[in-house]
Amino acid sequence: MLGHFFHEAVDILRAAYPDKAQHLTGIVECSVQGYSSTTYIVTFTEGDCSYDVILQLRKPEHYLNISVLDTARGLLGDLVPAARLIAEYEQPRGGRLLAYEMSRIPGRSLSEFSAKRKYVDCLPVTAESLGALLGRCCVPGQTAPPQFKRSVRSRLHKAVGSTDPLLVPYRGDFQELLDTIQVLDCLPMAISNGDLQFSNIFVDETGRVTGLVDWEDELHQPPLGFDCCFLQWLLGDTRALLTGGEYAQYPNAAEIEERFWGGFFAHLPPALHLTNTLVAELELAMRFGAAFFHTIDGKCNLPRGISLLRLQLDYTIPVRRLGLNLRPPQQPR
Repeated sequence: MLGHFFHEAVDILRAAYPDKAQHLTGIVECSVQGYSSTTYIVTFTEGDCSYDVILQLRKPEHYLNISVLDTARGLLGDLVPAARLIAEYEQPRGGRLLAYEMSRIPGRSLSEFSAKRKYVDCLPVTAESLGALLGRCCVPGQTAPPQFKRSVRSRLHKAVGSTDPLLVPYRGDFQELLDTIQVLDCLPMAISNGDLQFSNIFVDETGRVTGLVDWEDELHQPPLGFDCCFLQWLLGDTRALLTGGEYAQYPNAAEIEERFWGGFFAHLPPALHLTNTLVAELELAMRFGAAFFHTIDGKCNLPRGISLLRLQLDYTIPVRRLGLNLRPPQQPR
C-alpha cells in the first residue's frame, strides 16, 4: 500500500467532479490494497440513487498503464475495470500523485468470500466462471513473446541451481521443464494480469466470478494454460495450509475440477481444436506456471504453500471423466 491519503482524496474528488461534489457521500479505503497504490471506494448519492466509483492514487513511477486495461477489456469486457486519469495532484509537502477513476467491479474479493461458511459449497460456481474467464483470455494465432519465455527460462535456471531446502527436492522437475521449454512455442498466447490470486478475483454472493483486478503496468502474455495451475488452490483447504495446517481436498473437489474445465474448454476460441496434443501441452503449461509461481531468484516464493507444488507438477486433466470429445491431431500437408 502506498499510504493513507484521505484528505488528498477529498481534494482530488472535489476538483475532478465540481458538479458532483455536493453529492459525495462516502470515501472508504479498500480492505485489500496493492503494493504501489492506495485505493478508495467513492460513493455519490443523488436523491434515492447512489453509485460507486474507484479512486486509485499512485506515484508517477508506478503509473497505471491504461492501455493494458483496454486490451484486457477487449477480450474480457466488464470483467476488467475501465480506467482514466482524472488528476495529477501536487502534494502540499512536495511530491505528486496520479489519480485514476476506475469502474467498480461488483462483489467482493475471493479472499474475503473464502471466510464465509458457504464458500466451499459455492466453489463449483467459482471454478466454472474462473475457467471461463481463463478460456476467454486465449489469443489464437499468436504465441508467448520471446521476452516472456526468457523470463521463464531464467527463473527455471535459478531454481535448478537453488540451495533453498524447500526447492531442492524439485530441482529434477525444474530441469525437466527446462528441457521441454520449447512447448511454450506450441500453445497460443493468453493475456494475464500476472498475479492470479484470491485477493484479485472478485465474486458475487453465489461465488460467480465478476472480475479480475490488479492489472499492472505491463500486460503479461504467457502461453494458454499457464494460469490454470491456480485450480489446485480451489480444490482444497488452502486457508488451513497457509496458517500452518494440513492441505486436504474438499469433499466436492471432483465437481469443482469438472466445472473449472467445463468453463475453460467451453470458452476457448472455436478455431482452437481440442486434441490429445493440446491437452498434453496445457498440462505442461500448468507445470511451468506452478514452477514460475513458487520460485523467485532461486528462493521459495511462498514457503507455507510449497506442498502444493508437487500436486501441481503431477496434475493431469481428467479427460475421460470430463467426457471430452478430442479430435485427432491435424496432419501436416
